[in-house]
Amino acid sequence: MIPAYDVMRFIINVTWLPVLLSLVTLIWKRRTLSLTYVVIGVYLLGTSLVNLAASIFSANRMNNLPLLHFYTLIEFIGWAFFYRVVFYDVRWIERVFWPFLFGGAVLIVGNTLFLESPFNFNSNAKSVTQSFFILASIYYFFYNFGKTDFSQPQNLSVGLINTGVLLYYSGSLFIFMFSKMLIAAHTSREDQVGFWLLNSLLTLVFQILILTSILITTNKSSRKK
Repeated sequence: MIPAYDVMRFIINVTWLPVLLSLVTLIWKRRTLSLTYVVIGVYLLGTSLVNLAASIFSANRMNNLPLLHFYTLIEFIGWAFFYRVVFYDVRWIERVFWPFLFGGAVLIVGNTLFLESPFNFNSNAKSVTQSFFILASIYYFFYNFGKTDFSQPQNLSVGLINTGVLLYYSGSLFIFMFSKMLIAAHTSREDQVGFWLLNSLLTLVFQILILTSILITTNKSSRKK
């Protein structure tokens, strides 16, 4: 039987494929992209660079947790802009967006500086930001229920990303919080690997949904020509 850790590493490596395909497609179709997918492209590029650096750190047996703190900040800013663009016509979101973005960024940085060392997991910031992503994705479905035709390519493509956000961050938040309980109970890393295997699977599904969304919207743009 293949060890769970090896399976997890394989899935993590495979996940790079949809990420790279998404970036290549976005660069190739950059002249036809809507603002929504410009934001997705910047988000994917930023998080991919941080993940690449984290892999290099790990391969050289260096503590890559400071990069997790930086990743959390990029992630928060990226999805905040994504939902700002998606909810472009919602007035209350327009009013609170910049104070919310600034306040969230300050809290993430402040958490690293004063509460959780950059050389430890940033549990507080991850839990809060993941909760925000989940709430935003749920609000998207409630807001569009009954008035958005998801058979239309543009709506379907955004809906797929939102579904990915809801699935991934809901599962990730559960795994993250449960792993804290296991760590507090001094559970061995070997006994925790199943949860991180599940997290890697969720990440792969998330990236496949993003890629599918990008292919749908770029194919629609090509047909218009």
